[in-house]
Amino acid sequence: DLEVDSFTAFRDVSALFGFLFGVAIWLHSSHYFPKSRTDQPANSWQIATPYGIATLFFLLGIADILKQGVAMFAGAAVMSLFFLVLRFIRRRQIVIEYKQLNRIIFWTLISTSLGALALQYSLALSGIQAGFMGALLVFIPLSYLYTIGRYRLLELNLEVKRNIQYTILTIIWGVAVLGLLLMLLLTMAELTFDLPNIIVTGHSLEISESPLPESRRNLFENIILMVLALGLTYVFLKIKSFGQRFIDAKYFRGRHNYQQSANEIAEVMARNLSMVELARGIVEKLAKVMHLSRAGVLFFRNQQDCCCHEAHGFSRDEWTEFCIKIERKIVDVIQRFSSEVRFSVDYLPDELRAEFQQRGFRHIIPIRGKDKLVGTLLIGGMLSESPFNQEDLSFLNATAKQASVAIENAFLYEELAEQERLKLEFDIARRIQLASLPQTTPKLDELEIAGISIPATEVGGDYFDYLNGYPNTVTIIVGDVSGKGTSAALYLSKIQGILRSLQSFDLPPRELFIRANLLLCRDLERKSFITAIGAWFDANVRKLIVTRAGHLPMYHYRSETGEVELIQPSGLGFGLDNADKFSSNLEETTVKYKPGDVFLLVTDGITEARHSDGREYGEDGLLKILTSGDGKTARQIRDDIISSVKQFTQDTHQRDDQTVVVVKAL
Repeated sequence: DLEVDSFTAFRDVSALFGFLFGVAIWLHSSHYFPKSRTDQPANSWQIATPYGIATLFFLLGIADILKQGVAMFAGAAVMSLFFLVLRFIRRRQIVIEYKQLNRIIFWTLISTSLGALALQYSLALSGIQAGFMGALLVFIPLSYLYTIGRYRLLELNLEVKRNIQYTILTIIWGVAVLGLLLMLLLTMAELTFDLPNIIVTGHSLEISESPLPESRRNLFENIILMVLALGLTYVFLKIKSFGQRFIDAKYFRGRHNYQQSANEIAEVMARNLSMVELARGIVEKLAKVMHLSRAGVLFFRNQQDCCCHEAHGFSRDEWTEFCIKIERKIVDVIQRFSSEVRFSVDYLPDELRAEFQQRGFRHIIPIRGKDKLVGTLLIGGMLSESPFNQEDLSFLNATAKQASVAIENAFLYEELAEQERLKLEFDIARRIQLASLPQTTPKLDELEIAGISIPATEVGGDYFDYLNGYPNTVTIIVGDVSGKGTSAALYLSKIQGILRSLQSFDLPPRELFIRANLLLCRDLERKSFITAIGAWFDANVRKLIVTRAGHLPMYHYRSETGEVELIQPSGLGFGLDNADKFSSNLEETTVKYKPGDVFLLVTDGITEARHSDGREYGEDGLLKILTSGDGKTARQIRDDIISSVKQFTQDTHQRDDQTVVVVKAL
């Protein structure tokens, strides 16, 4: 007996000491965990007070002034009250980060403590003496573990995989519901019912004043208990089903409706025509309907160039860096697996496999259209951390087939958009180039001038210009840049700007061309050159000076003789050679003219215009129009030349730019 009494006393004293000082230590630790508190210094009286309260109630308990159970709970209550009051007083000083980290611990402590006290009190009233309170208090250390794992505290990484969490919660929920149901059913078995004395006959129910036989009463009670048990079981099954659906939703275990998902993805593909919007729509919808942690899509142009890449679950910089690393390599790998509709990242070469696994990707689904690789889906793991089943993979394969058509349509859409953009830009460039040509014709007393330039494409390399100098004088320039199209138009703008700038120095045509060549030689490509002819007319003395830089000759119709002469001084094209050789080969020719004389400047787009049978227009047509041009204005002669060329070429496509300038002496 003495040993039993000593052991019992030691147990009770240890329990009292451990409980009271355990609460005090917990309050002390709250100053340092989960984060050091700056609102309550560690060396202040607030830390010592809980230990003093614990010591006081411990002494009251072992001296039998208070019963040990009362001392235990009273001491804990006083310390908790002290803590809560102090927390309330200093609530504005507590940093937000501490509140956030401590929230789970605080509310777990409050709820489990109240629950444990209520459970212990109810069991005590029932005369049951058992340590059920400890079963609830176990949630307190669990809250600490959760906080450490959730916020990576103490340099620890406590993480339980989601599928394990799901399994544990499912088991706990099922056991809890089943246990509560069994408890209620056992409680119901002890119930007695004060039933009326009902007598059932073949056609009626009668209530009798005399008590029913015991067997009959037991039968009615059993029937009622069975009905209640079935009803309670049904209710608990519904509760379990509702709770399980909640757990499934939290852990992304709900069953996928892939038919509906396929319709949703089809709508996304039909709605988005641009490549970026299509790619973004595919990955976002896939991630949503399949609960994927990460997903990506790459589009390939010409089966090799990655022209678009979008992802879900990545930062933009991380995803871009990843695509730069793998885009060329992944195409080669997929081409080797040309017969596969999908494959795991485990089949990738070591370097690529490490990159994909590091980013959390699990599967690669090529997207092929008409046996050509147009893209690929990169699929990460599910948020539930469960493996992919056959239905999941079949849905991904079907999505890839749908996507192939949408991607090809996106390519076509972008090509059409690009063509429209280029067409618009060329239209603008054409208007700018046409606007750069002379919009008005100089008015000279004894000269009539008419010019036109017709580009073969939206923009051209031919141009003409009128540079005014002294009164009743004009310098006419006709130029032709090698080639045609955009590059020719750019060089054309350059020489036009140079010549207009130099004209402000009132230079004669030869000096004007020499200085222009000095500037152009540094900028023109070796394969490019510019031909031009410049004619300075002085209507006061009826004289012109002609300089030619590799261009076609000027045609001079003399009204006195009715013949056409070619004015063809020697000269090299701009940009063909250095300044010395260009200037040494550049000649000037001075010509006197009389009223009725006609001068014609053209580009090779006129003389080399082709008939459908391959014949060139040549000079004969020009000479014929000039010799028959008596009585016609410069504009009429110009229009006759354009009409004659069109009639000669008929429906043949214009191959080169065409420029005509006619000057008639009055």
